[in-house]
Amino acid sequence: MPESLDELGFTVERNDQRILALRADGDGCGAYCEEWSRHYAFDSRTGRAVRSEDIFLRRAFAMIADRMLHEKVRLYSSQIAQLRHALKALRGDRKHDQDAIADTEERIALNQECLDRAKEQDAQDTKVDGRAESALGFNLSFAARQSLVFKTGRCSNHASRALDDVGDIALTIPLAELQPLLSPYGKALLLAEGDAPPPTNLFGQILRGTIGKRAITLRLDRPYDDGSFAGRYFYDKFRKTIELSGKRRGTQVELSETLPNQGGEATFTLTEKSGRLVGTWEGTGKSLPVEAHW
Repeated sequence: MPESLDELGFTVERNDQRILALRADGDGCGAYCEEWSRHYAFDSRTGRAVRSEDIFLRRAFAMIADRMLHEKVRLYSSQIAQLRHALKALRGDRKHDQDAIADTEERIALNQECLDRAKEQDAQDTKVDGRAESALGFNLSFAARQSLVFKTGRCSNHASRALDDVGDIALTIPLAELQPLLSPYGKALLLAEGDAPPPTNLFGQILRGTIGKRAITLRLDRPYDDGSFAGRYFYDKFRKTIELSGKRRGTQVELSETLPNQGGEATFTLTEKSGRLVGTWEGTGKSLPVEAHW
């Protein structure tokens, strides 16, 4: 997401007894300025954020990654074929529009690079068993009732964005095909089959809690394979975001934050217990109890 926002709005894509789905649209700037969209979904019964790892069995992600790779290959290959046909026509034209020829050649080169990169990344993911990790990064839209849409960002960087005719890629998979790969909670949420409770995983959720007597709001990103992750929180009274870095070891969670005014760091030593984080915050010579839950 861009570091600063010029505009931010949202659209309610779905709102029923099972799912509240939103699409956030923004215009902001990091190194460059551009528009972006992202989808979010929440369990209507609990308000809990719906994450792909909660609704799918682990083996689903390799299949989803394979389908996304095939979609990328199809789109880039089709675009290359169309551009080569257009280039042939341009070169055969008596006017020989050199600017149009050069532009088309650049577009072909970009799409070929994107095609090669997709295949290389897939080969690398296969070697390191990274397909699940790749699929976990897809943005997921729940707007349709009978299918899910998996989205991944464009191949091009900002400088070459104007040459990228494919852009962001959306893969639609019918729920009927995904049904065998859904977790019990996924079947209850998406198909109204059974009444499985939501998982107790706290990562990727908006958590409310306290440090000492002060109320806080906390969010921890999904850990990488080595257990490391980032996070952020703020004291509800001040609402100034404080960045965190962390490590998860089984049910143990360690977090650290920089103390800009005092210097040094503060640390959280927490334990996951029945859908809650409990432990201590230590810094500036103090030790305070911590508790957080969704």
